Amino acid sequence: MPQELSAQVALHQAGAARLAEVVKAFADAGFDIGPVVALNFSIAGPVALFESYFGVPLDDLATSGRASLPIDAVDPAVRPLVKAIVFTTGYEPFR
Repeated sequence: MPQELSAQVALHQAGAARLAEVVKAFADAGFDIGPVVALNFSIAGPVALFESYFGVPLDDLATSGRASLPIDAVDPAVRPLVKAIVFTTGYEPFR
């Protein structure tokens, strides 16, 4: 498994008005933030950060075939604005 990885944060349309707040929540959690494109931006960081923030071992996601992360760990103030947090289609960060 790589030591660093990234995922894409997709927002609901309502998130557009509060985009800076959502980005700040992930930056405050320790993630590196990529460019905002439409209603999406990337987050990147060490595997350990992803596992501790999202509360799920990434090996479990890999073996289950899931390509998305649970959003229930996202700051409650911005959670309703987050549609999904996904790994790029076809990207296999665990192999």
